Amino acid sequence: MRWKVVAAVALLIVVVVAVTLGISSALAGPTTTEPEYLTATAVMGDVSETVVATGTLERGTAYALAFGSPPTIVGDAGSVGSGASRTWRVSAVDVAEGGLATKDQVLATADTSSIRRDLKVAETQLRAARTERDAANQQRKDAFSTLTRRQARLAQQNADSHVASAQATIADLQDQIARSTLVAPEDGVVTDVAIAPGANAPTGAAIVVATGPIRASAGFAEGDLASLAVGQPASVKVDAIGETLSGTVATIAPQATEAAGSAVVTFMVTIDLTSPPADARAGMTAEVTITSQTARDVVTVPAAALTGADGDFTVLVIGADGLAVERAVTVGLVTAESAEIRSGLEVGEEVVIGTNAARDQTNGFQGGSGQGGPGGPVTTPEVRP
Repeated sequence: MRWKVVAAVALLIVVVVAVTLGISSALAGPTTTEPEYLTATAVMGDVSETVVATGTLERGTAYALAFGSPPTIVGDAGSVGSGASRTWRVSAVDVAEGGLATKDQVLATADTSSIRRDLKVAETQLRAARTERDAANQQRKDAFSTLTRRQARLAQQNADSHVASAQATIADLQDQIARSTLVAPEDGVVTDVAIAPGANAPTGAAIVVATGPIRASAGFAEGDLASLAVGQPASVKVDAIGETLSGTVATIAPQATEAAGSAVVTFMVTIDLTSPPADARAGMTAEVTITSQTARDVVTVPAAALTGADGDFTVLVIGADGLAVERAVTVGLVTAESAEIRSGLEVGEEVVIGTNAARDQTNGFQGGSGQGGPGGPVTTPEVRP
């Protein structure tokens, strides 16, 4: 019986000790090891410096069409309005927004009955003016004194003026009749239709036709301007169609564009696209990336491997013995992601690009995947001076 009591007491002591150790371990937190290195391998490749901005796809030229007026390029100085301050009642509209238009295709027509009435009046006035002029000519021939000749000459001048005025009115009315039909000036896409049959046309553009090939346009920050030049390669990502299109810088605006209420100053840059697909449409959002510099077929490592500044850089190189050795390198083009190594490092050598988060013995890595960097698995080298 006594031995049972002793065994029970011993068991109680073991339990108390275990609980005490568990509480102490929980209060102390997880045990950790020293940070582990992430490594990457030096490879042959390209290093490119890029600038990025968000813009849109657009057509090269947009024409605003209004009844009674010639086509006007959108953005040009001056305003678009119906000719001769006339009210135009729309007879027919033969296109819709988003539709394709071919050159000289009839897009819409307006009623011309009032213009034709005015034209008949002007033609009558012209005939009367010509009759007046004939009479003045005869009066001048019959003049027999200085006074009558002077009167005849004045009558002839007035008649000539009346004829010219009537002729100008007729020409204007005939031109308005011709411009009562809106036609596409070039092949393109109808981007706006502001008219409907039976209603009066607006004082501004009735129809807008965007012509020319699809291109991209984006506003780049003034800080990027020094690195941009016409002819640089560019890529244009268009999420709406799930494609990234290639192109080149076509134009850089000579004057900045400042958004209302914003202190950000940007310069508009247009990109000519190499082969835009048929489903690319004006107005789609585009992410434009321009490559300003490229070093091709060079030894490259992640920029995170570099330590130093002002041309004096070093890297930590993993030796065959697993030790990390600091080594001076000469660099070329360095971007936020990659660095060109001109000397001091060979292809295939491993360099340190950072450290992994401390390892929790219970839960694994905290704050990292534990898989290492682009050079492969994480190693734990000893740094050797």
